[in-house]
Amino acid sequence: MGNCNDHPNKSNEIKKCARCNKQFGCGASGKCWCFEVSLSPEALKHIEDQYDGCLCPDCLQLVSNLSDSEIC
Repeated sequence: MGNCNDHPNKSNEIKKCARCNKQFGCGASGKCWCFEVSLSPEALKHIEDQYDGCLCPDCLQLVSNLSDSEIC
């Protein structure tokens, strides 16, 4: 998984991760790296329930690697 900064896009926006506060590039208004991360329905719900914004590449990958039992 890459970072939006690895794929320059005019619509990149710098955001702060809702989990760790690290800054990262977001291209949600275009093609962003996060669309390529596979999340279970449980992981997606966990993110929506726990955080008020986007997660950085490291945190999104961490959540995507959790088992459903670790999320609950």
